Amino acid sequence: MKDKARKLRRVPVDLLLNGEGNGGEENGRFYHPSLSERTTQEVKNLILSGQIKPGDRLYYQDIARLLAVSNTPIRDAFSRLENEGLIVSIPRKGAFVRDYSPKDIREIFQIRGMLEALAVRLACEKNGNLDCTSLRTANSRFRQALERKDASLCAQEDYAFHSTIIEMSGNSKLVELMTKSNFHLLSIAQNSPNFFEIADKYIDMHEKIVMALESRDSEISERLIREHIKYGEQQVLLYLDSTRGKMTS
Repeated sequence: MKDKARKLRRVPVDLLLNGEGNGGEENGRFYHPSLSERTTQEVKNLILSGQIKPGDRLYYQDIARLLAVSNTPIRDAFSRLENEGLIVSIPRKGAFVRDYSPKDIREIFQIRGMLEALAVRLACEKNGNLDCTSLRTANSRFRQALERKDASLCAQEDYAFHSTIIEMSGNSKLVELMTKSNFHLLSIAQNSPNFFEIADKYIDMHEKIVMALESRDSEISERLIREHIKYGEQQVLLYLDSTRGKMTS
C-alpha cells in the first residue's frame, strides 16, 4: 500500500447501502454525515471495489492524501472499520485489510446465503408492487462495466445489486446486520485473473433472480439466490487457493 495512493481511484460513495455518506432521512429529518462518517464510507468503498485488497497494509498518509483529508478522520475511519471487521490492527505493525481463511469464507457465505434467501422471501411477501428497477439498473451498469473491462466498477455494481436485495426485504434489522457483516467479500472474486471470463455468469444469474422477484415467486427466488451465492463462494475459494499457491510456490 505504501506509495500506492496515487494509483488508487477515488470512487463515489453513492452506491453504498442506503446511500450512506450522502445524507438522507433519519427520524423525519434530513441527515448530513460528518467528515469522519463520509471518510469511513470512502475507505470502505476502496476496499469493496477491490482497489485495496485483503492483506494490504493501510497507511494513514496515503489514504489521507487520496481523500484530501487530515489524518484524524482517517484514524476514526480505521477504528470504525476495525469494529465492522474490515480492518485489523496489529501492534507495532500497523493496520491491514482483513484477510480470510477458507473456513472463514465458507462460514460467511453460509450466513449470506441464509440472509439473502430470507431477504428475497420477505420481498416477495410484501404487499403492493415489487419495484425491481434498481436491481435492473445495477445489473445493466455491471454489464457496461464488464464491457469496459473495469473490475472495480463491476465490484461496485455487484455490491449495489445485493445491497438492493437486502433493502427490498423491508426489514431494517436485516439491513443493519448485512451492512455490518463481511459484505465486502463480494469484491474478492473480482480480483481473480479470470474474472472477465466468468462475469457474464454473474450477470445472467442476477437477471434470473430479478425475473423471479418480479413474478413474486419466493421459492424460485430463494433457490436462485442460494445458487448464486454458492457460485460466488466457489469463485472466492478458487481465487484464494490460486493466490496462496503462488505465495508458497
